[in-house]
Amino acid sequence: MKLSFAGLEHILEVVPGRVSILQIEPVVLFSRVCQSVLENDPARRLESFTLWGNDGKEVSSRNVFLPVFNPFDLPWRDRALMAALYEKVGILIRDDDALRHKIEAAHWEFEHLIADLSLTMNGSYSFGLEWDVSQSLKAYSFGVDRSDSDMLLDNVIRFVEFVHDVGCEKALLFVNLDNYLTRNELIELEAQLFFHNIAALMLVQGSDALALRNAKKLYVDQEFLEYAS
Repeated sequence: MKLSFAGLEHILEVVPGRVSILQIEPVVLFSRVCQSVLENDPARRLESFTLWGNDGKEVSSRNVFLPVFNPFDLPWRDRALMAALYEKVGILIRDDDALRHKIEAAHWEFEHLIADLSLTMNGSYSFGLEWDVSQSLKAYSFGVDRSDSDMLLDNVIRFVEFVHDVGCEKALLFVNLDNYLTRNELIELEAQLFFHNIAALMLVQGSDALALRNAKKLYVDQEFLEYAS
């Protein structure tokens, strides 16, 4: 995928397994770029940009980016990610006949016990929905086993693993993540993204050099001069 802003000369590639960095020194321009990338409606973007897929066709930012606005509040319950997780678990269950039979037997036993219990009441009661794996997982809030007391880097890496597990092909979009992680932690995150073959775009403001080991980078200084590497 290629990202091109109307006011910038260079194009920034965003590819699986690598970190791409768009670092902008002027605060006003950085804010405008962030607002534009995160805005789904092209008519409301302050800075016009274009995204091309690998086939050369234009794509929507909504369809190719998974925004991470706040690393302390990662989108664990994103609807698309949770739907993909339930589907993945359902596929794993269907592929394992022995496990599927055990789960179905446990469910029928649960319904039978509830039905017996309802006989002690005056009314007539039954379940209104046919049993479904996804509905059960959702009802019990099945999701990533995590803790807010974990280190920030550990949680971010766990989120990367989650994205990989459910087969999400979107690029992670981080804003000023370097404000919260050290360079060594960013290098570790870069290694995890490479290992799981996940693309990531980091929007960074400031003049401090953000040097990772294998990142694609486009830097815009205070004079609006561009440096690509």
